Amino acid sequence: MKSVNYMESVNNLGLFSLKCQTLTDWFKFSIDMKFDKDNILIKRLFRALTLDINEYVDEGMTRSFMHKYRYGEYFYVLVEPRANSNVARQGSGLDYFFVDMDGSACREFESRTTVYGSSWKHLCNVISDMPWHFTRNDVALDDFGIINLEKLKVKVNNHEYITSAFRGTGKTVYKPVLPVNQDNFDGVDSPVVRSYQQSKNSTSWSTTWGTKQSIEFQIYDKLAERLHRNVDVPYDQWIRFEMRFRGDKADVSFVEMRDALNRDEFNTMAYSLLLGLIEFKQCTVNGKIRNSFDLKHAYEYDRWDDYDKFIGNVRALHIYSDKPDIPDENKIEHMSLWDHTASGQTLALVFAAAPEKFHDYCDLIVTHFIEKGKFKKTHKEYVNALRRKFGKDAILFDDYMELFNSCFNIQMITKGNSAERKKADDKAVLDMFKNEFGVFEDDLIKKFK
Repeated sequence: MKSVNYMESVNNLGLFSLKCQTLTDWFKFSIDMKFDKDNILIKRLFRALTLDINEYVDEGMTRSFMHKYRYGEYFYVLVEPRANSNVARQGSGLDYFFVDMDGSACREFESRTTVYGSSWKHLCNVISDMPWHFTRNDVALDDFGIINLEKLKVKVNNHEYITSAFRGTGKTVYKPVLPVNQDNFDGVDSPVVRSYQQSKNSTSWSTTWGTKQSIEFQIYDKLAERLHRNVDVPYDQWIRFEMRFRGDKADVSFVEMRDALNRDEFNTMAYSLLLGLIEFKQCTVNGKIRNSFDLKHAYEYDRWDDYDKFIGNVRALHIYSDKPDIPDENKIEHMSLWDHTASGQTLALVFAAAPEKFHDYCDLIVTHFIEKGKFKKTHKEYVNALRRKFGKDAILFDDYMELFNSCFNIQMITKGNSAERKKADDKAVLDMFKNEFGVFEDDLIKKFK
């Protein structure tokens, strides 16, 4: 069934006949301009938001802003940033303000668009004409009965899915959802329990991938959350797939959203984003049943039937940062700590076996790394970040190569003889271990082979 966004579901098809819907569920952005109520561009923005710029309630200061204005029931505008509130913006010479629309504000906006002559398309185009930056942009998809929830839980628990967006597996939790519980649905005081400790009707379920700094993806039982808030729901099932884009990814997702709205393809974009994050599989390859799910060959497996019906015929859309990754000192320190835990034991064993050959061992490793062209100009930024930490000036890429050449036996090789050189390097490493580190010989030969 073709999915429809929130406004189409209410106005055109009737909310209670739906099997699925797509919607914007959080919309937070800043404008790099001083909040001037007489500014023509800002007044135009507020008309697109369906708000009267002069009708608000000042709810006082926040940690980062002098004023927090509430417009309507749920819109918030943060103005007059406090000193040192945002290090990244210092020195820009720009004042700025935030517009923060959570899920309730997004629904309020949609309920007012017909009366005030606005729309998501119009709002996005107005924002595009201003110096904008997005902090958070959430796109959600709701399923009201296409996907079997219990089978979905099994797919998540058994890792019967593929994802190139997230390294880790989904973090699944159950929380008690009782009518007498006055805590928020995500309240920290609500204990996390395992499924067998609560009956199915008194437990919520959610699973989460990613981080709050980039892309966070969550699937959860929206029906349980709604019933917990004493909201009548005309469905036997309500699964929400919520994609939360933050930082640079929020900027990119906004551009995709704006362009899709201008093409009248918001629904297609939403499902493409979802497929770009995760694809659930079934235990068949070309229709033939497999006894178990082999994660290493997950791409060969057929798409899960329920998920295929829900997604439809769309192409995966991936969100990548549009800004270069310029590392800071903290990131370099993190990489150093990772290297310490990942290779520290091996290096310690090599050094203890023959300290006088330790530099030769490092020479072989570094030489092979450089000669294969692994060290590129992007790595220069990482090294310069670390040099700044130690009070040294940044140096050019050619200077690095001269530094390597002076300390190691670097002989830049062509692609034609790279395989032969690698084979020779591997043999040299094995010979060195055989001759100098005999105690490890058997294990190392097995490892290399």
